[in-house]
Amino acid sequence: MRLNQLRDSYETKAMRLKGGSINNLTWTMICIVPFLILLYLVASYGINVPFWDQWGLPPLFEKVVQGNIGFQDIFAQHNEHRLFFPRFIFIALAFLTHWNTKYEMYSSIFLIILSYVLIQEIFSRQVFRKDTGFWLISLSISIIITSFVQVENLLWGFQVAWFLISLCLILAIFLLTSSIHSIWLKILLGGIICIIASFSSAHGLMTWLALAPCVLTLAHESNKIKTRSAIQVVLCWFILFVLSCSIYFHNYQKPSHHPDTLFFVKHLDISLNYFLSLLGTPLLAGSNFSWIAGLVISVNFFWFFIRYLKNPFSEFSRQATPWLSMGLFPLLFALITTVGRSGFGITQAYSSRYTSMTILLIMALVQLWRLESFKLPNYRWRCLAATSVATVLVSISSINQISIAQEGKVDREGYRSCLEIAESVDSGLDNCLQRLHPDPKLLREQAKVLNQIGFRQDPDSLSFIDAQNNSYGFLDSPQDPEQALLIKKTCLNCVQEISFTGWAILPNELKPASLVLISHSSDKSEQETVLEAVTVRLPSPDVAEALQSERYAKARWSAAVPIKELPLGETALKAWVYDGKGQQFIKLGEIKVKIKK
Repeated sequence: MRLNQLRDSYETKAMRLKGGSINNLTWTMICIVPFLILLYLVASYGINVPFWDQWGLPPLFEKVVQGNIGFQDIFAQHNEHRLFFPRFIFIALAFLTHWNTKYEMYSSIFLIILSYVLIQEIFSRQVFRKDTGFWLISLSISIIITSFVQVENLLWGFQVAWFLISLCLILAIFLLTSSIHSIWLKILLGGIICIIASFSSAHGLMTWLALAPCVLTLAHESNKIKTRSAIQVVLCWFILFVLSCSIYFHNYQKPSHHPDTLFFVKHLDISLNYFLSLLGTPLLAGSNFSWIAGLVISVNFFWFFIRYLKNPFSEFSRQATPWLSMGLFPLLFALITTVGRSGFGITQAYSSRYTSMTILLIMALVQLWRLESFKLPNYRWRCLAATSVATVLVSISSINQISIAQEGKVDREGYRSCLEIAESVDSGLDNCLQRLHPDPKLLREQAKVLNQIGFRQDPDSLSFIDAQNNSYGFLDSPQDPEQALLIKKTCLNCVQEISFTGWAILPNELKPASLVLISHSSDKSEQETVLEAVTVRLPSPDVAEALQSERYAKARWSAAVPIKELPLGETALKAWVYDGKGQQFIKLGEIKVKIKK
């Protein structure tokens, strides 16, 4: 009753404020800003190139084109996951955009926006929208849910499944706590949403358990109005969960490369550290002390959860139910992830890919602390105090991830260039292509499939421009061919490789080049044999100063060619910069070496 009285009081005060709609609009615009920033970051740092697991999708696209795709193709296991519903998203976007993977990234942002809107709707049932406290919390949720600490998922379209599961969880909470009169309709709709989550990724199964507080509250309501017994409601939910698990694990195969499932039991200290680090990484990303943040977060949540268990049908518990379900899910996610993956090592717990799930717990705690402070004086300022620490830490972690995104963009641009020339260049690209997929041979095969179905178009022909063009860069070292020759003659057994350094730009595009090739040719053959491909990503303050532009601040490159790759006799080693728009390689320089037995 106390919470309702306070809400009525705030509603009355807010209605008396003149110009409230203008204030409301101002706050709305402020809350939109984090989403605009997120969209800008993804547009700036996202690269349209398939990465790792995405290379398992071309055979699916090919079957769609051939018209022989079947249920098993969509339901097939991927590692430990069933990506049934995400595969429909991948197929639809691929054929709409010729598989521009950036649209998958934008889809993730769209799902984040929908999740935020639903959180706002759930929130507005408890606090009047024109209250300042409502908007302080809304701004905090906006900053947290768009946190760039999720950089790995945001810049990898394949992870759209994770954001789909988050949306399903929040949508199910919204439906189960809604004012829909039919309890069985709520159970049906919530169950459908959980089925979508369950067959989007393995941790989607945890939505059934996380929603237990909502289902128990619903069962209590059904008992009060005597439509159905509470036991029937809970039993129905449990049966749906068991059926989903049974279907999910039908013909399930544990991935062979995964660690021992009992590792977490044998190494409880590592497992506990792993679990807490998963929870704390959104606040202290990249820190070895993230487990401390995880400990604080988990203790806070369990304190609220114990209060709920003591009196699950009190007014406070009823208001807390949506946020308890939202917080339970990341705890369950962290638990099953610890059981399945702690054997990979504690450093994996710091991965940004897991933060898309664990930030849900931080948002849940913001709401729970808001409920706790709601009954106290100076509510607005207590709301600000309750949310500021988490919001500031998440913001700092987000800012720290921008440099990682910048480096990742440079690398992936280089890897994309490797992929562009893979059809024309037979050798020397494996080290580069392995950054896109561990099996370069499979990658080349799938790239051909994409070419056949029209999702890719490789350069028609690539030419090597032999005349050195200094405007594209230069080969700095080794410069003295006689010195290089001397090293080969006298130190063949102790020198294992020749190191190259230089800088490379694309003057027509006013930016550093993405890729440099090292090749060799002999007097008997004019054909270039590529030995190595390297990305251009090293700091180059001298180049930026000389060219009077910070655009060239990372225009240097470094490469190493193993001696064993070189033939006997005299060989010309050359460095080339790749100009994708011109479909050509421009020579940066060369040295001549002579290999003797």
